[in-house]
Amino acid sequence: MNSNLDIPERHRRRAAKLTVEERRAQLLACAIRVFSRMGIASAGHADLAAEAGVAVPTVFDYFPTRAALVEAVVHEVERFILGNARAAASSFQTVPDQLIAVLRDFADSYDTDPDYAKIWVDWSTSFQAKVWPLYERFVDGTIQLHRDVIEAGVKRGEPLQDIDPQTSAYLFIGAATVIIQMKIRGLESESIARYLETILHGALHQVERKPGT
Repeated sequence: MNSNLDIPERHRRRAAKLTVEERRAQLLACAIRVFSRMGIASAGHADLAAEAGVAVPTVFDYFPTRAALVEAVVHEVERFILGNARAAASSFQTVPDQLIAVLRDFADSYDTDPDYAKIWVDWSTSFQAKVWPLYERFVDGTIQLHRDVIEAGVKRGEPLQDIDPQTSAYLFIGAATVIIQMKIRGLESESIARYLETILHGALHQVERKPGT
């Protein structure tokens, strides 16, 4: 039986070329793996090229600077986390159920897509001038998510007028970091579930906001 080894080089079928969009998606997926493994401060174009099996100039074609590469990676992490959070919240009818669903979804994502969670934790402690403002954008998006969920609950008649979306969001961001630590340490799911319930209780029993806030 003939194999490709028997076919002259000039007659072998070449692999189909990727479109610009397909190549960028491939490179971004590889970048997520590289940044998870090496960290935001260390990963670069050469590391991505090696992961993707392409020449370094090819990576620069899609991400002209390291800042552009980092921004693309953290933007993808932001899209993944906030997109999943909104989808999780939309599956439930009350604010307590929606908020706990958001945290449970994040906890589960460490098992299904650990690279995203690892990059997020690294990102949350990256105080570099060009990286931290991007994380502040993520925080603002998280606050907006909590505001949307809480305001919708108020409209449904839930007694939530005194819950501050910003405080709620920061509680959940802090909880998400601890969840990753618990996952890495291999704590049992029951321990994580108890922690989630404790955080939810705190989020929904906040001190009343001051007038005008």
